[in-house]
Amino acid sequence: MRKERNQSGYPAAMAPPYGLGHVVCDALFSEDIGETLKTQLLDILQENSSDLLISNTSVEQTIGSLTNIYHQTSTEEASFYKSHILVTITTILIEHNQLEHQTKLFLEFVDLLLGVISRINDGASRQTRRTACECMKEIEIIYPELLVRKLEHLYAMTQLENTCVLQSYMSLFTTVLKHGVISLVNSGNQLADNELIDLLCHRKEPLKPLTLPDNFAPEMFTLVRKVKEMFSIGQLPSNVDTKELKRAISFLMEALSLMTSSCLFYVMLQLMDCVSLVHDLSPAIFKSRFIQCVCTADFPLFHLVFLLKSRFHGELFTDSDEELIIRRLLIYANNPSFTSGHRLLCYDWLLHFPENQVMFKTTKDIPATLDYSYYASLFPRVFDDINTKVTKLNVLSLCFEPGNTPDSAAAMLMSSLVCLHKSVHYGVTGRPAIALYRVLFTYYRRHQNTTLVDDIYKFILSLFMEHPKFASQTIDFLEYIREITAD
Repeated sequence: MRKERNQSGYPAAMAPPYGLGHVVCDALFSEDIGETLKTQLLDILQENSSDLLISNTSVEQTIGSLTNIYHQTSTEEASFYKSHILVTITTILIEHNQLEHQTKLFLEFVDLLLGVISRINDGASRQTRRTACECMKEIEIIYPELLVRKLEHLYAMTQLENTCVLQSYMSLFTTVLKHGVISLVNSGNQLADNELIDLLCHRKEPLKPLTLPDNFAPEMFTLVRKVKEMFSIGQLPSNVDTKELKRAISFLMEALSLMTSSCLFYVMLQLMDCVSLVHDLSPAIFKSRFIQCVCTADFPLFHLVFLLKSRFHGELFTDSDEELIIRRLLIYANNPSFTSGHRLLCYDWLLHFPENQVMFKTTKDIPATLDYSYYASLFPRVFDDINTKVTKLNVLSLCFEPGNTPDSAAAMLMSSLVCLHKSVHYGVTGRPAIALYRVLFTYYRRHQNTTLVDDIYKFILSLFMEHPKFASQTIDFLEYIREITAD
């Protein structure tokens, strides 16, 4: 007779009382399984921990087993495997909110990470130290200000580290530094002059263990609360001495050239937050990175230019700098070596170019520095794909303003349609026809009170008379027009 089984597939009498996490741990302890398969098992445990670990007890047992495996594994032979164990433990602790439910377990693991990153310049543990820094950064992001009391230790480590792991230490340090500045700003105006110096130069406590405040409560390190504070935050009081903070930021800025583009992007975002919180710090410190970012073909770094302009408005860039940004943007938008997606992204940046008077621009418009001399590069070209042609025509419709009588602006907009009209003129349906009607609708919606409307009607009528098979597209076009203008 077949035994009754539960949803996990185990016989009812043998159902594991604490979930299936221990099954994975048992396999990890086995010597018959290779490191590759064990890494895959860690992936399964990491991605499905909410289903495999159904109680705090099962989480505690699994974390204990993984920690034992970590200590028993040789770093020289299996650094990637050990790093994966750290990532899995971090994921489980955060996902199950063990800082609140099992605080001691959580703090013990943080102490383990602190011990790993304390081995400065140790070549054999570079991989695990890099991973430990990333794990601690994720913990600090989820629980802001948890590691602020370790800031001086992290500052010293960042200055002493000379290996390729330096950027991981720097990203961790900048994360904690930003949260440290935020904590000082939120503490009110009753701050001593040396508060920042104490934070960066005087050790609040030893590296290990990590201690929590006497009045600890889980909501103290809640990410949602910290994000709300960040948006409603002011600036650091003017009496606070910021000399050491300036030294730290200068040190980080000098080391940016040693980072990969992804790490540089992250560190710059943290430093931008720090500068905006301290009135003594000028955005001009980022000017040294401007040329590198505006001339790079790395699009994330190029995006930093727009983030800097959006954050600091006219404090950082002059009119000539803005013209340089526009020129580079148009060069990239027409460079055939870039993918269609990258080129479309350039036009999106152009349409949402951050102006000085607004911080978050939601309407599409062209930047004030985009004058007539740049319009030639906006006209569609033969080898542009359809999406790029539609986007260029959309930008052109913002550049030219037809009047109430026939003029050159209306003629220019209608003549620019030849790139799409040519194939449709020969009866080509599909994407070219759809793109043409989309552009005509954009023209009409944007210039519905000008002479361009008559030109559009004549164009649609001649197209329909020449090819009656476009009747469905024409009817759809008129239906949408009726929604805009009922008459």
